[in-house]
Amino acid sequence: MTDTATPRALPGEPLPAPRTADTARGSRLAPPARDTVESPPEVPMALGAAESARLRQLRWWYGRLGKHGSAALMTAVTTAVSVSSTVITQSLFALPTGRGYEIGLVVATVVPLVVTPILAYGLLHLIDHLFALETQLRHQAWHDVLTGLPNRRWILARLEAGIADSARTKRPIGVLIVDVDRFKVINDQLGHQAGDVVLREVARRIRRVLRRNDFLGRYGGEEFLLVTHDVDAEAIRHCAERVRAAVAGQPIPYLQARLPVTVSVGGAIITRRFDAAGMAHGLHDADRALYMAKAGGRNRVELIRQPA
Repeated sequence: MTDTATPRALPGEPLPAPRTADTARGSRLAPPARDTVESPPEVPMALGAAESARLRQLRWWYGRLGKHGSAALMTAVTTAVSVSSTVITQSLFALPTGRGYEIGLVVATVVPLVVTPILAYGLLHLIDHLFALETQLRHQAWHDVLTGLPNRRWILARLEAGIADSARTKRPIGVLIVDVDRFKVINDQLGHQAGDVVLREVARRIRRVLRRNDFLGRYGGEEFLLVTHDVDAEAIRHCAERVRAAVAGQPIPYLQARLPVTVSVGGAIITRRFDAAGMAHGLHDADRALYMAKAGGRNRVELIRQPA
């Protein structure tokens, strides 16, 4: 969200008055952790991880055996099949035994022992490459390139999964939208590279103050979405204040300058309607709360709680 945009409205609801002033832009690329980039917890398979059962089984077996164990298993199986087929063929068709049969049996044994490991290691090298490529592509699909955070798709899937858990436990779930104040001014006066530095540092500072069960993602532009579980009004406000203080605590260095950067935080607590409609209302309420924080002077926290 940008300061010049209006909060998202649900179908059938009027849009609030437009916001005034500042931000815009922010490269909308799509995924750091505390101080380093790390993968977030896995989103349940039903929420979009496109990995077949056969691929998971192959990963499991390959992980247990390793490259050398897999090559040895393939060699043993190939040799056993080759020798068995030779013996069975001789038995079924009553082929004469003798030196020719013995030579055939030796060939059926030796050739797989020599050829199979060569082919197996070539195949397993290709499997290694494909697994690494698949992991890289899956990471890119779920992460933001600029900040290293999970992207919009991942964080919304995480929110959806959290709401499904809350439907079973009946425990509330909190949503915070964090927006960098006056981001457009930074871009206009110092350039987009400065804006990228600010976004990366804001993401890093927020990650450092999160709890283990808090989930943060790049929501779009200069906006971040934070999902926190099992919270009340006091806990979510405390979480939001930690985020706000972490960003505002120290200026962000850029070249020879030190940029004073703040964020506004809008939050909502979903206490009922743990479904798609409740998720939409929660995001809408958090966006309205963010609008209130911007209108109230920025660098502040505003919360909206759904009625019981």
